[in-house]
Amino acid sequence: MFYAIDDITTCPKSSIVVTLVFKGQLKKEMMIKCFEKSVTKQLPKTKALMYPELKRYLVKWLGFVFWKEDNEFSSENHIKYVDTTQFKGEILDEKVLSEIEKRLVQEPYLEKRSPWCINILQNYVPQEFTQGVQDANKNFVSVDSSNVEQYSVALFKVHHSFVDGFSILNLIMREFVDVPEGQLSMPSFPKRSLLRTLLINLVLIFKGPYDTVSDCMMEHDTNPWYLTRERVTNIINSATSQRIPTQKIKSIAKANCASFTGVVVAAISGGIRRYMLERGEKVEPKSMFTCLAPFPVQGHPDTLGNYVSDCYVNFPIGISDPLLRLKDVERQLHEIKHSTLALSSFAMQPIFGGLYHWMVKYCMEFAMSKSTGIFSSFPCPREESMGPCGAVMDTYFTGGHDSPGIGIQFLALNYNKGWKLKIQADKGTLASDAEVGALLAHILKELDNYESNSYDV
Repeated sequence: MFYAIDDITTCPKSSIVVTLVFKGQLKKEMMIKCFEKSVTKQLPKTKALMYPELKRYLVKWLGFVFWKEDNEFSSENHIKYVDTTQFKGEILDEKVLSEIEKRLVQEPYLEKRSPWCINILQNYVPQEFTQGVQDANKNFVSVDSSNVEQYSVALFKVHHSFVDGFSILNLIMREFVDVPEGQLSMPSFPKRSLLRTLLINLVLIFKGPYDTVSDCMMEHDTNPWYLTRERVTNIINSATSQRIPTQKIKSIAKANCASFTGVVVAAISGGIRRYMLERGEKVEPKSMFTCLAPFPVQGHPDTLGNYVSDCYVNFPIGISDPLLRLKDVERQLHEIKHSTLALSSFAMQPIFGGLYHWMVKYCMEFAMSKSTGIFSSFPCPREESMGPCGAVMDTYFTGGHDSPGIGIQFLALNYNKGWKLKIQADKGTLASDAEVGALLAHILKELDNYESNSYDV
């Protein structure tokens, strides 16, 4: 359905870029070898190709969208080195990488080619070599830079029309990174008895359509950051956190009888509130900041596809007390996980997918226009993993801005005992990278406050 709101050969809006930083010199031939193995991989039972979409492209016919085989498929059309001409003479550091990601997520796809590509950046310089590392007093100390040339980056770009977050991450970790099957990122679900499962399926028939329609009938946000069509610039500003120990967030969650995601959402809500107030923007007790958040459905297969449903989560920026804010977030997440909302939203996808292209586009834009932002958080392997040229040192992802109203995105990945948050904002919402960085600082401060039990409002 994401294809319906996009023109992928001129100005794609729904791309996903997953960034992996490797220790070692990554070469194009290495990635081609990994890819050739994955495109011929078969499902154990049916012997059908596991990832046929990698060799297909999307076409429109009589108002409908279909897959078509690329009879001239070649991995050379999809795997290439990053063009660094415009950065000649500059150190290929985190700042340059951020600019490459911004450019890549908006770069059009080739006509009559499957909408994915892998871009390789060699001679990447990690932040610790440009800024130094912090000592016990939080002062930056320079480190030996003799091994700078041994770092590389792989940027996996794919269109959202045929993958969700779990699909693309599992494809990368299974085929391009040596990750044991038990450590692949898979969603977790509340345990239900057989009787409860049957009751939910029965209720879904009657309550599902009501939940879906009532959710779409909600009024759109009225907070200062809601992005109307007139304010859209398609110029993206961003900021990315350093890796935060996963145990820090887990400890906060345990101390407050909350979930990992609940702590993250509460911290983001508090950071938004603080930054809005700092900017002199109006925040009232009932102010809400709605984000679309993907919720996975049970039985997520190993193949590619969109097996998630988007639900609205209200970030309670109007609540000044951090503990009450966390409690409100936990209530919402619990209700969504134990309701028919995610299931009904997912069940409606085949119905919407069978509509004319213009109908799907209208429905998608209408649903997405209700919210101010997007919140996506996915788990990756819990331990350090090995890639084609060496260890995976870091990973995170970037997303396109799908629709008017979606002026900001909060994108998080949890890998190797570390959690990382990337914030992207249209210039119409936050005017510069510095402003996005200031918001990120407030969010990280909220996490520190939860950790130290310093609940100032």
